Amino acid sequence: MALPIIATACISVSDDGQVGATPAPEVTAAAPAGSPTIAPLASIAPTPTPEPTPATVEAEVLGFIPGWLLEQAAPAIDRDLLTVAAIHSVEASGNGRLVSKKPSGDVPPGWKALESDAFAELKDELQAEGIKVVPVIQRAGWTEGTAERTATLLSKKKNRRALADRIARFVDERGFDGVNLDFEPVPARLADEFVSLVRDVRAALDGIEPGLHLSVDVLPGLDGYDLASLVAEDAADLAVIMGYNYRTDRAAVAGSTAPLMDPSGVDLAGSVAAAIEQIEPGQVMLALPWYGKAWATETDRAGSQTVGGKGIDAPSDPHYAVAVEFATRSGRNYEPAQASAWTAYPEQQCPSCPAVWRQVWYDDPDSFGAKVDHALEQGLAGVGVWALGMENGREELWQALRHKLRPSNDAVAPGGNATLDPEQLRGDLEGRDVVEGVAPLRLFADDDAGGSGLMLVRIGLDGELDGDGRLVTGRSYPATASTDVEFPLGDESTGGATEPGPRDIHVQWRDIAGNWSEPLVIEAWVLDPLTSPTPEDLAA
Repeated sequence: MALPIIATACISVSDDGQVGATPAPEVTAAAPAGSPTIAPLASIAPTPTPEPTPATVEAEVLGFIPGWLLEQAAPAIDRDLLTVAAIHSVEASGNGRLVSKKPSGDVPPGWKALESDAFAELKDELQAEGIKVVPVIQRAGWTEGTAERTATLLSKKKNRRALADRIARFVDERGFDGVNLDFEPVPARLADEFVSLVRDVRAALDGIEPGLHLSVDVLPGLDGYDLASLVAEDAADLAVIMGYNYRTDRAAVAGSTAPLMDPSGVDLAGSVAAAIEQIEPGQVMLALPWYGKAWATETDRAGSQTVGGKGIDAPSDPHYAVAVEFATRSGRNYEPAQASAWTAYPEQQCPSCPAVWRQVWYDDPDSFGAKVDHALEQGLAGVGVWALGMENGREELWQALRHKLRPSNDAVAPGGNATLDPEQLRGDLEGRDVVEGVAPLRLFADDDAGGSGLMLVRIGLDGELDGDGRLVTGRSYPATASTDVEFPLGDESTGGATEPGPRDIHVQWRDIAGNWSEPLVIEAWVLDPLTSPTPEDLAA
């Protein structure tokens, strides 16, 4: 469903600049590999007087696990936070059957995942820890043919009853704890028939065991869904707002696929407000994306027009782990109104192809946390995630969720260390290691066991701090225990200049709770300082 969105803020990613032409000073022989100048350990703020531990927040957490991400999702699940694991998906046919085999003979990936030993093992482990495991029963009707089959299913009572009975038997035979229904879209003319199906499923489940989980996924526009009837006493427990795809491949401007707020009102806040006008907040869950959206754009600024055409990569949906890789390379920006992280970098697909900017918008711990906060502040039952496994083993989104639901008094900044890559040093001048163009930084950081987790590393060439202890001038990157960054030394936006000479490189870390470490300083001498690359550089 394409929803028109108007992006807001205008934020510069980088400034254009020219490589300095000042003659380089004479340097001594290159430093031997393995002998870098090691910066001092970043200082850690003193521990304040402990305050009472914040109360645990009781909330449902539903994680969708696509069959194709089962192996990636399983080891990363925080089993103290997850309450419902929804395995995606089993298709419902137009005549009320559960599709275990296509006419071609192929087994659908969702069914194949449910038949796997990996799923059986995960299901047993999760249920042993009190986590409900449910299958997602899906009916997608986005094309003319599939929409006709959706209409056939919903409009005929015998088909609805047949599907409800098959779902109940499937739940009983497989030892599930209920079911999640994902019907999208539901034609407005068949809204009542969809309610009848949900009631039939509830009745069939109650015939197996009263109290089994039943949730219904709804598109963010809420069209075709009679929420009050769908979560009535004889129907579903929860309406799960699929809070993503507000911007699609066809978006005119780049921005968040799940904006918290937008001038158009077509945003998460608007979807939640519309839902809780119809039903109690405790009957609503807000599902959030662990994937982003990428477009080719005219500029490197937020709100830029998207572009397309021959030789330009089409829009894509990078998983969180992939989006973070781009931000680690190009720097992480933040748009507060939409509550979204984003990055921009130049891209050219072939020597004769157009060189353009590529923008990637995604949720990181800050933006995901802001949206979780909104759901909790509105009194919703909890949050969902599409989809577990898209973090590909990275911990920070789980840590952000833990920070919201199991809060602690984290007032201690992470510690860190940084070196210049010894293999890229060009010698020594006036007691400083010499680098060319960029600072090849090897960054190491740690947050203590009771901390909220690493969030950002910020690098700049000016040591001035703001009131939060953050470098006023600099560029932020996603932080991990070990991060390598090629930091341009010619960008004015980070305190740099295109003339060669000495540089003091300031590095600091921030945790999810917002604590910044005191910056450490690496002294270097730079030859031919480079600015961040632009499409013009690629095309030259």
